Amino acid sequence: MATEAAYFGEGEVIRETAAAAVTAGQVELKAGQPSFANNDYAAADIANYGIGKEVAGTFTAVAVAANAGDPVWWDASANTFTISPVSAAGDFMAGTLTRAMAASATTGYVKLGGVNNAIPAHLWEGKAFEVLTDDKTLDAQDVGKVMCMDADAKTFTVPATVAGLEFILCNIAADGTALLSVSPNASDKLMGADVAGVDDKDYQNIKATQNRWDWMRIVGDGADGFFVTDTNGTWAQEQ
Repeated sequence: MATEAAYFGEGEVIRETAAAAVTAGQVELKAGQPSFANNDYAAADIANYGIGKEVAGTFTAVAVAANAGDPVWWDASANTFTISPVSAAGDFMAGTLTRAMAASATTGYVKLGGVNNAIPAHLWEGKAFEVLTDDKTLDAQDVGKVMCMDADAKTFTVPATVAGLEFILCNIAADGTALLSVSPNASDKLMGADVAGVDDKDYQNIKATQNRWDWMRIVGDGADGFFVTDTNGTWAQEQ
């Protein structure tokens, strides 16, 4: 097996008996934490797995430039890291980028288990991530997901308000390339900090100041519309 990650920074170690032969740099989830093997080990050896470390890892070629602090996943089918959300069997959230990555790059630096509180993907790990490139009308089956738009001038259309109905909406296009609109029902408004809201007016992630992984969480009140409870990035009400 090819080396999937290499030691780069300090961290801690998990030790366990290897169930099968292990290759140095092999990336796995150990005790619920992303880790990599420090050396080659034979089956039944006591193996050391680095956790909390910064590693130089192999990535699926990134389609767009990514920023330091962006979330990173482990794609088990490709045996590579990826900046695109994946959730197939064996996939897991690996941490965060410690350095920006250019489009088409295949090597990046990852803080294993790293978190970015401005982009709390680690808190969404148990949710399904859905990546979209076209307009999406949300419904009850999208509750509990993280809806990710990866294209310019697209809209999430929100259903009529229901108390407690919650959606997490993200813009994962490259910085400054994508306007994302969140459009309420005609008789509903989107309300937030210092924004009273107006019926049938969109909330928009403005293209000129948009950053990859700008996001918002909205929660229905069952009467007037949806409250914008959390955001990252620059959002403005449609004029």
